[in-house]
Amino acid sequence: MEAIFPFVIFAIMGGVVIFFSLQGIKRNGQIWEGVARDLGLSYDSASSWAMGAISGDFKGYPVRISTFTRGSGKDSKTYTRIETEARPTLPEGLRVYRETVILSDIGKFFGGQDVQTGDRSFDDLFIIKGADEHRTLRLLTVEVRRALIGCDDASGGMALDSGRVCAELRGVVTDPLQLKRIVEAQHGAIDAVCRQHREMLSGL
Repeated sequence: MEAIFPFVIFAIMGGVVIFFSLQGIKRNGQIWEGVARDLGLSYDSASSWAMGAISGDFKGYPVRISTFTRGSGKDSKTYTRIETEARPTLPEGLRVYRETVILSDIGKFFGGQDVQTGDRSFDDLFIIKGADEHRTLRLLTVEVRRALIGCDDASGGMALDSGRVCAELRGVVTDPLQLKRIVEAQHGAIDAVCRQHREMLSGL
């Protein structure tokens, strides 16, 4: 009997942990469902064991909010990814991102030449890469640079590649105001870039 007792205790403790984990996922899911409703998007619940995702069109651009993990076992960490896609897509090779370990590695992987706009407040904040330096500079107007800085401020770090603007935040973000602020800021950034890109194409 004494030999069984520790296993019973562990089983009870495990059950309590699972119960509170499921309650946390359910509570977070309800918050995301409310955010999705307020933004005119949809919340898809993955399962009772995992967070789902928010997706849909926000003011003309596809948006997705989801979670993912990096690492494994005790080293695994959960992140929230918020991304807004360009419509239509932007020039190939264009990338603007904060100089962090993860994003710097991505930038080196994709290659491309470093570009300087001459705007210190922008150049000091971001690494800028473009396959065509002239087109990249035409695209990064004062309005576009201002919108990208605002997007970065809202999320504490962002990356723009040829098809989307993306932010990754540690943990499951459950502050509705923060989520809405980032989505709005990403819309402002991607809309400014896409409008400038359309103007450039119409001038060809």
